[in-house]
Amino acid sequence: MMRPISEPQFEALWFDEFANGSGVAVSCILCGNSGRIDTRGMVFNGWGDECGGEALCICPTGRKFKQQVEKARREDAP
Repeated sequence: MMRPISEPQFEALWFDEFANGSGVAVSCILCGNSGRIDTRGMVFNGWGDECGGEALCICPTGRKFKQQVEKARREDAP
């Protein structure tokens, strides 16, 4: 049986799960709304070689960055 919780309890649980520690809600938990995911220096294979990289996130901010990059590439193309 589940015990009902009050609205303030729900808000506190929601912010604990989806906020970045400052009390501000973050819509993307992959990149923290920066649009970029950088795993350089954090991800290694079994031999100890670095295999991390930098990529654009799949969130709306990352997609916007990707559109800007693609637009700049199209404009620079001969």
